Amino acid sequence: MKFKSPDGRVFDDIVLAKNHFCNEHQCQCATCPLYYGNQIAERYCTVYAYNNPITAARLMGYEIIEDDCDHAAPKSNQDAKADSGKPRPSLVPPALIRGVDTIREYGCKKYSDPDNWRRIEPQRYWEATLRHALAAWDNWQAVDEESGMPAIWHMACNLAFLMQYMEEDKS
Repeated sequence: MKFKSPDGRVFDDIVLAKNHFCNEHQCQCATCPLYYGNQIAERYCTVYAYNNPITAARLMGYEIIEDDCDHAAPKSNQDAKADSGKPRPSLVPPALIRGVDTIREYGCKKYSDPDNWRRIEPQRYWEATLRHALAAWDNWQAVDEESGMPAIWHMACNLAFLMQYMEEDKS
């Protein structure tokens, strides 16, 4: 499905459509139809739009365009790429990837071992995440004194370690 804005732009992704809407209308959240149309607990409009694309599109005044493709089974594996439901890493903001990568490079130089992080118990990553969160609390652009890099990059890296621990714990 695609989303056509009143100005004629067509988007394959509701989040991109939402971003265009916000930029085009220079919305303040207090006057945004996504905020007031959001009758459930998801107050962040991006999350709401992602979870409710049709409703979000309608609230923004976008036309919903159904895909033109035939939904019958492909005649051969060359007719379609069956990747529906598979992860889409391109949805991850590149700044997140670059930030975590930079902190990982710093850590590898500091500790001389790319797998050193695996020998640390998760609680220490929680503590580090909170320290960096407190440092960035009043100034989200705060810089870590030791590394000279943004505190939020350190937070993201620590959270990535914790997320990896969670994923491996499920196995």
